[in-house]
Amino acid sequence: MQYGTALTPTVTNLQSLASSSTFLSGWTSAWIDNTTTLALDYLVTANIAAGTTPTAGSVRVYAYCQHSDGSTAPDLFSSGTEGTEGTATITDTEQLDASFVLLWSSSIDTTTNDNYTMPARSIAAAFGQVPRKFALFIAHDTVAALRSTTNAVYLDPVLQQYT
Repeated sequence: MQYGTALTPTVTNLQSLASSSTFLSGWTSAWIDNTTTLALDYLVTANIAAGTTPTAGSVRVYAYCQHSDGSTAPDLFSSGTEGTEGTATITDTEQLDASFVLLWSSSIDTTTNDNYTMPARSIAAAFGQVPRKFALFIAHDTVAALRSTTNAVYLDPVLQQYT
């Protein structure tokens, strides 16, 4: 096993992310394209920072992927922004349940600016193997927007080392 160069997706729109009581509105990453890296796995970690005076709630990190043909995105978001970094709204709860894989969920308390660290989660374990292209989706229901800084996502590719 060998680790590749770590990825830090753009999270501009994750900063100050608004709350969603249904977890249907949140932030999506751009596609993580594995067609050149050819990683056997990606370990995903994150730092999520609560905003000012949140109510007790939770944060969730999901993954979703392109169809197996490697070029067709599923129609998941009302604005058609699958695989484009930014805020997004999932069409309905059935799409969330059917098309997204929950990687991590954590309770959030009422402490302002508290940091919540997502431990490493395996993309290969979530999907059975690493898809050609996948993306992440993050949502929370704490009423207050997330903190305007320090929210981050990290991906560590796991490669095969040949001797």
